[in-house]
Amino acid sequence: MPWKETRPMDQRIQLISDLLAGYTVTELSVAYGVSRKTIYKWQDRYRLLGLDGLKELNRAPAVHPNQTDEEVIRLLVETKLTHQSWGPKKLISFLAVRHPEAGLPSVCIAEKWLKRHGLVKKRMYHKRVPPYSEPFLGCDAPNSVWSADYKGQFRTGDGKWCYPLTVSDNMKPLPARMQGPVLAKLC
Repeated sequence: MPWKETRPMDQRIQLISDLLAGYTVTELSVAYGVSRKTIYKWQDRYRLLGLDGLKELNRAPAVHPNQTDEEVIRLLVETKLTHQSWGPKKLISFLAVRHPEAGLPSVCIAEKWLKRHGLVKKRMYHKRVPPYSEPFLGCDAPNSVWSADYKGQFRTGDGKWCYPLTVSDNMKPLPARMQGPVLAKLC
């Protein structure tokens, strides 16, 4: 015996025919394994639209609130063609001054549209520099090899600039009471 294939549309037609034959909504909800609310929904659709009301409706939104206007895309592409070296951030800020009434998209969306039109170059891939693998210079006596590290600059609480610099002797480890680099601040 072949398998009996049922589709949702066939079941809905059967449900409506059973409803028109005189079965109650409660009996049909038990027989079909659906809620009474579902049966009322299909019954109302059948009354309004006939058999077309039993078809599945399109669930796609009719309006996309974040959709970019075609005029804005055209304006963005024309400006990019005029200023080819500009990126999306500069283009959006430029257009915001020139056309404040246009609903300009975010920088990410502008970049997406420029990519779709083939107006964005891929960035060059930079290889990572491998870590320094050479051994340090040999230290055979105190003060023969020193290391220095400039930490950048910042303002102190009184507003003066401070340029911290870490300087250390690379000889052997210092005694426990003197461990840590010697810090010389040029403030």
